[in-house]
Amino acid sequence: MFGSAAFADHDSARSEDHRLILERVGQLENEIRLLRSLLDRLTVSLGERNLPTAKTGDKWGCYVTDIDGTFYGTGNTEAAAHGKALYECKKRLTVGCFEQDVKCNSE
Repeated sequence: MFGSAAFADHDSARSEDHRLILERVGQLENEIRLLRSLLDRLTVSLGERNLPTAKTGDKWGCYVTDIDGTFYGTGNTEAAAHGKALYECKKRLTVGCFEQDVKCNSE
């Protein structure tokens, strides 16, 4: 009733679809790497122009960067600055505000 040629054609079409999907995934991965590289260069080129000035007495500064920008917080303690940086990021409803990505330093 069904010939083996029909199954071979179906397998061939499936194999071609799979190849095309893998090719597109590779293209998207390359585009993501390019966008990340551009974002890193942009972040570096902005330098300290966007850094907020710390209030008198603030000894800690923290920042977190996501796709929507870099968000900062300062405070007398690392915990306070850390929390402020996360708050600034999350209040903009961005998607990349992860606690483990916050970087801090003191005077």
